[in-house]
Amino acid sequence: MKRFALLALAAAACATAQAAPKLYDTGPSQDSAFVRFVNAAPQRLEVVSGQARLPLPADKPVSEYLSVKPDTNIGGAFEGGGQKAPVSVKTAPGAFATVVALPTADGKGLRTAVIAESPDDFNALKSAIAFYNYDAGCKAAGLQTAGKGVGIFSGVAEKTVQRRMVNPVALSVQPTCDGQPRGASVDLGTLQAGQRYSLLLVPAGAGASKLIFAADAIAR
Repeated sequence: MKRFALLALAAAACATAQAAPKLYDTGPSQDSAFVRFVNAAPQRLEVVSGQARLPLPADKPVSEYLSVKPDTNIGGAFEGGGQKAPVSVKTAPGAFATVVALPTADGKGLRTAVIAESPDDFNALKSAIAFYNYDAGCKAAGLQTAGKGVGIFSGVAEKTVQRRMVNPVALSVQPTCDGQPRGASVDLGTLQAGQRYSLLLVPAGAGASKLIFAADAIAR
C-alpha cells in the first residue's frame, strides 16, 4: 500500500511564533488517526522520511501526536548514532498509536514497537494517566506511588497499555515488575485536571528499566 512520507517539519526557532506544521497527509473529510514517536534509545534520534526530519533529543524524547490518514501505512525510520530502524504503522480512525525506538537486546542496534489505543476517558475534574509497557523483561509491569507503595497499575503485559483517572495532585511514581520495585522513581509534578499523561516503561540495559513521562498533546 502507498506510504505517505513525512512532510515539512518544524522550521528553525525564530522570534515570531509559528503554527506547528502537519507532518502527514490527512486527506479531506476523514476522521483522523494519531501517531507519536518516542526515543527510548541512549542516543539522540530523529524520525526521517525523505528530506523531512523530526528530532527526538534526550530532553524531549516524546513527540506530540501527529494527525495522520487512518487505515493507511505510513513510514519512515528512526536514525541516529549510526543506527537505523524502520517505521511502519497503520492506525484506525480515532485511535492513537505510540511508536517507540528501543535498543536491541545486544545493545548494538535499534528496533521499534507500537502500541495503539482508543481512549474514551475524560473528566474535567480528574487527570488521566496511561501506563505503557515496552519492556520485554517485565512481563507483569506495575506502577506505584514512590515511597508509599500505593498501587496505581498492576499486571500490565508487554506491548499493552492501561489507563485510569487520578486526582490532580502532586505525584511521584515508581515502576514495579512482578510487584517488586524496579528502576528509579519519577516526579510527575502537579497533575492538571482535565489533562492526559503517559508513562512508558522501557528497558535501560543490564536488566534495568526506566520510565519516560510525557503530557499527551496533539500538534496543531
